[in-house]
Amino acid sequence: MARPQQISDDAIVAVIEALRLPHRAPSGVAVRAELWRRFGIRASTARVYRLLKAPPLPKPTVETAALEQRIAELTRERDAALRRVALAELREEAAESRAAVQIDAMRQRLRRLGVDPFS
Repeated sequence: MARPQQISDDAIVAVIEALRLPHRAPSGVAVRAELWRRFGIRASTARVYRLLKAPPLPKPTVETAALEQRIAELTRERDAALRRVALAELREEAAESRAAVQIDAMRQRLRRLGVDPFS
């Protein structure tokens, strides 16, 4: 008989935290149902309830100055990327226009020589 697949405590705790409502832990049934939906495994009831009784993970402290600086940095990177995209589109349009003009000039030259370019 095959041994059932295992799931880590960290994965179960992540599911518990995802289902946690403000000031209220999810039920064991809800956690086991979500584990089944996500991983195809329910984990043992005792294990789920043991992890449910554990104190919730502390919320990470947020340093607003560092986050504001990171947001500004990411905004600058995004703006630079958008400028590069716009420039690349202009280059592509210029190359297409140049190619179209060259093709038309060659067709005109062939017509002047009496050659049908479409035959």
